[in-house]
Amino acid sequence: MNPENDPPSTASSNLFFAKFLANPRLVGAIAPSSRFLARKMLEGLDLNSGVRIVELGPGSGSFTNEIFHALPDDGQFLGIERERAFVEILRERFTRGDFVLDSAARIREIADKRGLLPVDHIISGLPFAGLPPRLTLEVLDGSGDVLRPGGTFSTFQYLHAYHFASARTFRIRMAERFGPIRRLCLEWRNLPPAYVFTWQKPMAAPRVGPRVSIESRRPQDMSLHDYLPQDRR
Repeated sequence: MNPENDPPSTASSNLFFAKFLANPRLVGAIAPSSRFLARKMLEGLDLNSGVRIVELGPGSGSFTNEIFHALPDDGQFLGIERERAFVEILRERFTRGDFVLDSAARIREIADKRGLLPVDHIISGLPFAGLPPRLTLEVLDGSGDVLRPGGTFSTFQYLHAYHFASARTFRIRMAERFGPIRRLCLEWRNLPPAYVFTWQKPMAAPRVGPRVSIESRRPQDMSLHDYLPQDRR
């Protein structure tokens, strides 16, 4: 069997849990994401010939596995992971992939060095609700820079954390850069259940005005209505 089609090993799952215990804010979960959540992350994305995908925080490879199931032969993949142990596992498990030990905040420099610009899709497993605000903004700004117009950014938030102030602030920052959510769905078959979000980079640069008005509103004043696509309001 192709190792790229295998589920994460017990060893990698144990490593994931150990990393969570050592730094729960940066790892964000006690167990790797389920295959059901991974499939939801890719649902509806255009993965045609020559597609360029960047994964932020691939961890033990739950999303990576589904990406390689769908990636065409001439597709390009880059994974950026800050944990050396995870990078070593990923490089051994997914030989087609290019995995870099670095910060996701440097996505622009890393992708440019590899000739991957512009990127079609960004898949993020980063626990944004637990990251320092400045680091989150650096990742989001870099992601916006590397995506092509019409490219997508997909991430998730756990159901229980959806209304946390940090989670709401993250959705505001995404709305500033990418506009309304393109797709929102809930996957129950994960520990814990999680919302999946996909934003799409506008075809034209967003006007500056709305960014100021959004920032002037506190996260607790925002409702789900503020993040939904226009046709779902």
